[in-house]
Amino acid sequence: MKRLQHFEAVLGSILLLGVCGITLFNVISRYVFNQPLSWAEEFGSTLFVWLIMLGAALALKERQHFAVELIVDRLPAGWRKSCVLFANACALIASLLVLGYGLQYASWGLEAVTPAMEIPRVWAYAAVPFGGLLLSVRALQNLIHDLRNSTNGEVSS
Repeated sequence: MKRLQHFEAVLGSILLLGVCGITLFNVISRYVFNQPLSWAEEFGSTLFVWLIMLGAALALKERQHFAVELIVDRLPAGWRKSCVLFANACALIASLLVLGYGLQYASWGLEAVTPAMEIPRVWAYAAVPFGGLLLSVRALQNLIHDLRNSTNGEVSS
């Protein structure tokens, strides 16, 4: 499990470098050589979608998603624990929904082909169920961690 600890950050960094490199290459090709690359925008957009899904999973893992803690932080410890566990359970359910609907969405791309690269759209659409899977794993990890720590009197908010 330690090997996957930084999975999203490492893969996300690689994808970010790819998006930046392709965009820079396309800008140079367009404005210096007056030869825009027809595939670059499409490929960069595809990488960006994957990057977004990885970023969402990384934010969930690091507990950096948007949360309104004003009320929860003022609750008694028992209620605060319950709210955190409930939020973790909701995140897991939402992640499983993203996974399930993402699989359906990706299946639509099996027969469709991208206009510039002429590859199956499933390569772009697969980012959604892949992201849903990563989100589900990270949400489950958070839930298990907080369930174990709630017996010790601690939970992460």
